[in-house]
Formats: sequence, C-alpha cells, structure tokens
Amino acid sequence: MIRRPPRSTLSSSSAASDVYKRQGINAEYGTRTQANMEGLPTSLRNSIKRFDDAANATMECGEEVVAYYIKMYMATLAISKGRELAAHDPAGNQAARAFAASLIGELTPVKERLGDQLEGGDQYMKEYAVNMCELAEIEDLGGLATTVATQGKLAKQLQEAHLLFETCKQFGDLDQELSEKNQYAMTRTIELMRTIKQAKAEGSVPAPAPISPAPAPMAAPQGRPAPAPAPAPAPAAIAEASSADAQENFAEALELLEDGAISLQEAAADILKAVALLKTLNAGQ
Repeated sequence: MIRRPPRSTLSSSSAASDVYKRQGINAEYGTRTQANMEGLPTSLRNSIKRFDDAANATMECGEEVVAYYIKMYMATLAISKGRELAAHDPAGNQAARAFAASLIGELTPVKERLGDQLEGGDQYMKEYAVNMCELAEIEDLGGLATTVATQGKLAKQLQEAHLLFETCKQFGDLDQELSEKNQYAMTRTIELMRTIKQAKAEGSVPAPAPISPAPAPMAAPQGRPAPAPAPAPAPAAIAEASSADAQENFAEALELLEDGAISLQEAAADILKAVALLKTLNAGQ
C-alpha cells in the first residue's frame, strides 16, 4: 500500500471532527475557486475546472494533501497559460494572473495548517498517481468494462490518473516511468472514448477497446516497498452508471482529447524552434 499522510484533524481522537472539517474545507475550496473561475477565458476555464473537480473528489476521500497540490498546480497552470494569452488576449492574461493570486492566497492558511503533512509530498503525489493508474489498468486488462457506461467510467478513472500525473509536473519534469504511465492513461482514455462514440453511432454494445501496451511497473523508491495494487473488482460489484453520468464522462474525455491535441501542437512548435536554433548555430560555425 502507498503511504497515507496523517489526517488534517488536530485532535486524533475525533473522527467526526475530521469529517466535519474536511467537508467545510471542501465547500470553501469549491465556492471560492468556482467564483474566481468565471472570469477566465473559456479554454482555460475548462482546463482548470477538470483539475478543480479532481481536487474536490480527493477531498471527499479525505486526501487533503492531494487536493492541496492539485490546487497549487491549478495556480501554476493559470500563470503559464496566461503568459501564452498575453500577446493576443491581455485581459485573459490579467484574469488568469488574478485567479492564480487569489487561489494561492486561499491555499496559504491551508499550507500552514497542514504543516508537516506536506513533507515528502512530491513522492506521495507520484505514488498516488501511479496507484490510481494501476487500479484503472487492473479493471481494463481484466476486460470488465464492456458497456458504454462502464467504459465511460473507466475512461474517467484514467483521465483522473492523467490529471494527477500532470499535477506532479509542479515538482519538475516527470521521469521516464511516470511519463510513460501518463501517456498510457491519456492514450487509453482516447481509445476508450473512440470505441464509445462508435458504439453510440451504431447503436450497439461496444466491444472492449484495443488495449495499448501498458507501461512497466514503477520501481519502488529506495528503502520503501512498491505500492501494492488493489485486487481487481468482481464483475458483479461494478455498478452501471446512469445515462447522465455516461454523457458527462464522454464530454470530459472529449475535452481531454482536445487538450492532448493542443499539447501535441505545442510540442511540434517547440521542435521547430529547436531545429531553427540548431540551424542557426550550425551556420555560425
């Protein structure tokens, strides 16, 4: 099992108090962040909202440390995307910077209260993301997602793993193992959603989507055991999602596909810049 940080409760003897505080913090996170999000450009707001939803979901599970780091990455993402908007959308850049400043201010007292719980947070976040990805992978490889609803649920789980890996970028570039798992989670989500889209168009039950090669298991950190994957859930335990949930999962995965396309475009632009620079250097020799 991966390491679990201590709960946020000041009194370890009061589980009820712990739940009460988490619910209060979660409500505060959601209310403030969603209000500040309204002024952001649409594309940035959609990206931020996915991370915000992931943060709120982890709060519901009592993972305040994870939620804190997701929120911090939201601020980093807003600043980064705002810079890209500066040339053609100065107002959008200002809105992004204002959102980031407000969010950082909101998180400052949370950071102070969490204190030592944030020690080693970067490693914990990476292990948490790997665990989330491997849980989805177990269900995927077990062939348990055979309907539109269950495949939509699986796509959402993989998307959440992808968002967690993206969040880990605030600690520096991902190593090869994490990058491969991140790519796997994103690619598999796209594959699943293509299968779902095709099945809906044909009005048929989708066959299991072709499975991309899974990344190798992550090596255990020195001195610590590797996270043990949870057992695969029994088919009877998989609840059918409602039609509304399936549609929501489909919409979220389409947005992820759009983000993936944008990332590829940005990577291509960086490659072209590097080629131009190398040509310049070569010409000067």
